[in-house]
Amino acid sequence: MMVDAMAAFGEAFAAYKKSISDFIVYSILMEISGLFLAGILLLLVLASGAIFLGGFANVSPASLLSLGGIGLIFALAVVGIGALLFAWLAGGLNGAYIDTLNSLLSGRKQSLGGFFGAITKKATPLLLLSILTSIIILVPAALIIFLFSLIGGPGIMVSGLGQIGLIGIAAAFLYALAISFFMILAVPAVIIDNKGPLAAVGHSFSTVAKNIVAVIIYVVLTCIAALPMIIPGVNLLYAPLFYMPVTQSALVILYKKAK
Repeated sequence: MMVDAMAAFGEAFAAYKKSISDFIVYSILMEISGLFLAGILLLLVLASGAIFLGGFANVSPASLLSLGGIGLIFALAVVGIGALLFAWLAGGLNGAYIDTLNSLLSGRKQSLGGFFGAITKKATPLLLLSILTSIIILVPAALIIFLFSLIGGPGIMVSGLGQIGLIGIAAAFLYALAISFFMILAVPAVIIDNKGPLAAVGHSFSTVAKNIVAVIIYVVLTCIAALPMIIPGVNLLYAPLFYMPVTQSALVILYKKAK
């Protein structure tokens, strides 16, 4: 399995060197588009926050249908819809990027029209996958923390929640880490094999379980490759110009080899 993981990075780097301009162009496009979406979301949150504060200052439980109450409800609705739309577009953007890497690794060229067209095609299944994985991770993690809090022991005080046990937090973190590890191939399963969210999660679990050493090595190598990004300013160029295309390409190759 070690050969597969190392070979995945070797093939990814070889493909990167062969078509370096294409890899860099779409990685930078991915980065810029992501920053643009984040900026739009920030403006939306700030604008809605101003409405929210104005509405909150003038609303009472008995006057939810007043002008202030309507403003408050409107602000919450806008933030919710905006966050959902952001998640939809961000997922589609990530899907379009991985789909582009898969094309480049297969020797096929990608066009700008094809890249942006893939965003809407991949957005919905990846949003559903994101919701599903969040439920799988967060609901049991919250339950673990709650159960350990009942047992007692050392903990920390959280405003509005009371004391939360440190052991419960650690157990929940380890659970989330383990589940995330086994779902690492879910996104490639959706993009490359057009699997539905539930099928993609199941496929990722079974594939990782059969190739666990290779996936562990992939994660370790990815973490090692990320070390230069701790240097201030370096990540601005290193991430889109090298780290993103090589590590994500290696994941695509590893998925194809492992399935």
